[in-house]
Parts: sequence; C-alpha cells; structure tokens
Amino acid sequence: MKKLKYFFPGLAIAFVVALSVPMINVYADSYSQNFESFNLGTVNGQDGWSVTGPYDQAVVPSPAISGARSFRISNAVTSGSFSDQTFSKSLANEAGEGESTNGGMSGGTRQDHFEAQFDFASTQLVHQPGLFVSVSPDRGDGSRMSYLGFEDTLDGIDVSFYDVQGTSSPANFVSTTVANNLSRSAVHTAKFFIDYENGPSNDVVKIYIDGVLVHTGTTWENYYRFDSEASREQTPRTTDNLLFRTGGTAAPGTSGFGLLFDNLSLVSSMNPVVLPGTLVAEDFGVVNYEVPGGLGFLKGYSAGFGVTNATFAGATSVVVKLYSGSNLLQTNTAVFPKFSEITGTQFSSPFDVSGNFDYVTDGYWNNVREPQYGQSVAATRVVATVTLANGKVVTVGNTNLTGDPTTIFVLTTPTNKEACKNGGWMTFNNPTFRNQGRCISFVERN
Repeated sequence: MKKLKYFFPGLAIAFVVALSVPMINVYADSYSQNFESFNLGTVNGQDGWSVTGPYDQAVVPSPAISGARSFRISNAVTSGSFSDQTFSKSLANEAGEGESTNGGMSGGTRQDHFEAQFDFASTQLVHQPGLFVSVSPDRGDGSRMSYLGFEDTLDGIDVSFYDVQGTSSPANFVSTTVANNLSRSAVHTAKFFIDYENGPSNDVVKIYIDGVLVHTGTTWENYYRFDSEASREQTPRTTDNLLFRTGGTAAPGTSGFGLLFDNLSLVSSMNPVVLPGTLVAEDFGVVNYEVPGGLGFLKGYSAGFGVTNATFAGATSVVVKLYSGSNLLQTNTAVFPKFSEITGTQFSSPFDVSGNFDYVTDGYWNNVREPQYGQSVAATRVVATVTLANGKVVTVGNTNLTGDPTTIFVLTTPTNKEACKNGGWMTFNNPTFRNQGRCISFVERN
C-alpha cells in the first residue's frame, strides 16, 4: 500500500500502486478500467457500467486514487434491491461451472476461472459512521457468487468475506474478517481469485488484500443448489462483472463521501488441464539370478516403477538411467512396439553389470553402457522418465538401493604399469588403490 496525499475538503490523492499475484492461467478475456476517460458524474451508461437506482455514486476528480478520476460510492442511499445497483462492464466470456446458468445476462465461451482486482480507499481521514459497501462477482442481476464487505470502523477499514458452507437449507452463510483496521490514509488492493469446479462444495475462492493471500474459502454455489429460496433457478450462477451494492441501514452522513474504487481489472480464463498420471519408484536393488527363457544371468541391478491414475498402455517413451552419484553408468531406452505389450501399471528395468543378460533377445530395452558402467563403482540412484499416452511426461528417482553392490563387481587386477596411469588405478577392485603410485607398486611386486 501507499500513503495518500490529502487535500481539504474532500481529501484528494495522487498515487499508483502495483500489487500482483503470480498468474497461472492463459487469459481468455480481460477488462480494465481506471476511469480516466469517464465523464464526471454518474457512472451509468459509461463504458458498459450501469446503475439505475437513486444511489450516491459518481466519477469524481477529487479525491482520486490515481490519475485525475476515481469511482466514488457511499451507502447514504440503500435498498433491498439488486438489479438497479451499480454493475461494472461485463466480460465477453463468462466464468462458471459446466452447469452454471447465466439467466441470459452473460455469455460467450464458458471459462472456469474468474479474477477481479481493484484499489479501494476512504474519501476521509476520519471515521464515517455506518459506512458499508459490498463488492461481489456477479452476472448482472444480483446473482452473487462471492462477497467482500468494506466497513469503516473507529480504528480503520475492515474487510469481511462471506461464503456458503455445507448443503443446508437455509444456507449456512459464514462470515470471516479478512482484514481489519486498514489505514484510511492509504490505498489498498483487493482481489478475488476464483476456480469453479463442476459439482457441489468444491469451488475455491482466494482473497488477497494488498497482495497477500488472507483467506481461502468457497463460493455461494451451495446456496443456489440447495437453499429453497433459490428454487426458481436451482443451479450455481455465472460471473462476468462486479456488483457494487449498498443495502441494509443507510448512512446519510456519508453522502458525497464514502469509498473510492479505481484500477479495476476483470479476467476470465480456463485453468490449465492437469493430466492424470504420477510415476512412482517401487524398488531398486542388487540382483543375481538366471532369467527364465534362456536370457542368461542378470548380475547387476533391477529398478521397478509404477504409475498411479493411469497405465503404461500407449506410452510413447520410457528412459531409465542408472547413476553413481552424478556419473551416468547405464541407460535403458524402451524398444517399441515391444514395450507396448506392457499395458498395466508396473514395469522393471534391468541393468546388467557382470552377468550375460541378453537384451536383444529380451527385446524390451536398448541398453547403453558408459566406460564405467558399474564394474567397480556402486550405483546410487536410478531415474525413470516416461511419456504417457496422454502426452504427460512424468519423472521419478530412487536412491534407496538394497543389497551389496560389491557382490556384482567385475574383479579387475592391473597387469601392467600403463594400466595404472591416466586414472586407470581407480577402475581396479582386486585390489583397490589409493593412488596411481600404489597401483604401479602392486604391478612391480606381482
């Protein structure tokens, strides 16, 4: 937030603030408004904004949150109505669940994510008794899907959030104070971040105040689904605009003052699709056994992997790599179409070190060995990367080796001094050497 610069009377300000939350969506539609191009006076009829009731609202030059103009509103006049209150311009593409209804008020291509952000501030440095204004994502007729209430208290501005919890009728509206005692001498920012999910009790609403996530709740979907009061249209609603409403007890003393709103932005978009499938490491161990089918002896390592919420049917790529620390020892790449025979949720990858496993006859893996492929160093981890049929690439590693790697080492002994040079001494294990000199000394003695 940033301090306001006030002038008396009316208390004007000049400032721009940029507070943001990381965006994770590709926007399908957006709208922003700073009121600089609006005429002074009622907001009705300007750039798609509407208000047909006798409410105390106007585009004003002083005070102003930023630039030369802001939107001002108070609850000097209130009513129990909705459709004649103040509505922002609507997005071209509405947001909501698949079964949400728009009542002919919104349209376009249905999105499942909605955002609304705006700056707000008091027009006064002193308490305005009774001042209260609510802001809600709406479709244009008062069918609110969420709610923030802004109240001027003795110690500053309080912000409350209402959501509907449970499936009771009447609905259980739960109030949460998400900010209190906000300074009247500063501009603040509020943000709705809504993900609509098909089905009841699962929409997510995140509320940010001054760029900080202060509460995570849900929408009013269950009011519309289950409360008998909504029986004429028993479905959740779409959203494409903001409703600025003044209801309840009027506060005539706030006339001409109240709250300022500015730098408004609306967004509807589709959430990124989360493809199913998670790769899981199941086992990683030293093995030494004769493989059935005349495939020889596998004397090395075997690594097993599984997949959840998917299968390996239709997988297009499978690569498994064996490491000692950061040094690559061997790589197994699945051979298609042979590997396509694996249609379940598990596979194992063999890494032969000192046996004679026949990869060609087995047919499932193309095995590539590095110069040091495990003859005298122990494998410490294995990493698998799989491209599933849905295109999702999943990767997992395993460092929990079981068994004794020394039992599969290829016994190597230097037979001449040249073999000890250029790091060769490190490849021997029968015996092992601390350095090149000791390797050469061994050859000279033997």
